[in-house]
Amino acid sequence: MVRTLADAVRDPRGCSVPGPSIGDGADVEDLVEVAEREEVLGVLAVAFEARGVELPAAVATAADRARLSHLQAARALRTVARVLDARGVRWVVVKGPAVASMWPAGQVSRTYEDLDVLIGRCDLPAACEALVEAGFEHRNHNWGGFIDLGVAEIPLDDGSVVLDLHWNLVALADQRRDLCIDTEALLDRARPDGMGIPGVATLAAADAFVHLCCHAGLAGARSLRLLRDVHLAGARVEPDEARAALARAGCARLAAPVLDRAVRWFGPLPSPTGGTSDARRICGHPGWIVLNRFVDGIWALVRGVRRPLHPGALVSSGRRDLRSSAAAFLERLTVAVRSRLGMRTLVSEGGALHWETVGHGGSQRGLDDYLRYVAGESRCS
Repeated sequence: MVRTLADAVRDPRGCSVPGPSIGDGADVEDLVEVAEREEVLGVLAVAFEARGVELPAAVATAADRARLSHLQAARALRTVARVLDARGVRWVVVKGPAVASMWPAGQVSRTYEDLDVLIGRCDLPAACEALVEAGFEHRNHNWGGFIDLGVAEIPLDDGSVVLDLHWNLVALADQRRDLCIDTEALLDRARPDGMGIPGVATLAAADAFVHLCCHAGLAGARSLRLLRDVHLAGARVEPDEARAALARAGCARLAAPVLDRAVRWFGPLPSPTGGTSDARRICGHPGWIVLNRFVDGIWALVRGVRRPLHPGALVSSGRRDLRSSAAAFLERLTVAVRSRLGMRTLVSEGGALHWETVGHGGSQRGLDDYLRYVAGESRCS
């Protein structure tokens, strides 16, 4: 079932999937359930439409939502471009529509929940002010927690689109001690009109690959959607360039099992100039890849049908060296245990990442304190 879905993700119009109009409804229900879990429900809409069959209700709803989200994101992007350009703020779109543009029928097949924009940290006060004046509102009130954890983004909302305004693509301060993605360098290398939309820039191909590897890795690389993002981005970068970019950011160990999973599901990574590559050639760390493959194998034997396709704790712990990786792994296990026991976690009510927890003298004073914290941040940490 998952292999059928992976084939649909790779080629939604050319794959062979069970169709709801030809008497195999039970298979379709299972496929829809797995696709929803793997965050690729929109792919089935493309696959079924290519066969000329009626869409199951859940698939049709997902496709409609994806189209609406894309239109809302495009509208929000026009506002972002207008107000940030007027302030002289450099910015690029990351993830979301930038990644969807790589997928076949990406407006439907590759869904996204918010709009992510990267700016330089020195531009954060001006960008926040401009966006609030344009109708966006701050969603976060827990500025004390954001300062304590060194959160590198501010969530805003215009009533229909959540805009995550990033000043660094590595979300937390403790992660940035090992993973160094230099924002100013990314902005210097950005591709103007990278999405084919005038005035909307995206990351350079190698930078997008590094970011998507890190994003997927820190999230545990548990879904087919994240793995396909990495596979598509990697196919746009020469192996040597990809290897150098990962090493420069300190992300090679984190990326290695992510790319290995992507290759196992979607095939060898094609190079833009011909030939193929794999995780060992691009990322190195063969021992880390083998260890993660072993854990994946154990997971496959014991997981239930409703559990995620892959485990996430070990993958997300990859850091520059083994000591840092072990520390990150223990931290992930602690969080998992606390969550299972019903104890407070970072995102639970009152936790350090719970948006509604008001501290630091109230929202405005807290925001001012946060902006001062960001102004004093070093390049990566």
